[in-house]
Amino acid sequence: MPSSRRAPPQAIPESHLASIILDAVERLGASEAALAEREPPRVMQPLATVDDRRLTAVLVYWYSHGVLSTRVIEGATAADSVAAFLAGRPRSHEEIRQFRRTHRVALVNVFVDVYQRCQRRGS
Repeated sequence: MPSSRRAPPQAIPESHLASIILDAVERLGASEAALAEREPPRVMQPLATVDDRRLTAVLVYWYSHGVLSTRVIEGATAADSVAAFLAGRPRSHEEIRQFRRTHRVALVNVFVDVYQRCQRRGS
């Protein structure tokens, strides 16, 4: 994907959904140790890398738009500059599917956090 299609971080306003998602993903990364202690190892897989956090942000971004299909997410991410920025690189539907299966608990936690933040803002 050409880098011109990716939005630089400063181009995304603080009130934009993508900014709220990025903040929630970073907060989850900071509290993963506590989450891992509460969840059985077979259920909770930490978002160990920046790449994991980027894919989490993409999935929460598309879930919040009602897009759930990994094939649709793959194509839509390539076409949407904000999603492309969040992803950091092109994502295959197979990579998305496997990630979603492995990190289900983290995805739920981030989505709930984003939803609650948007509710408080009235968004």
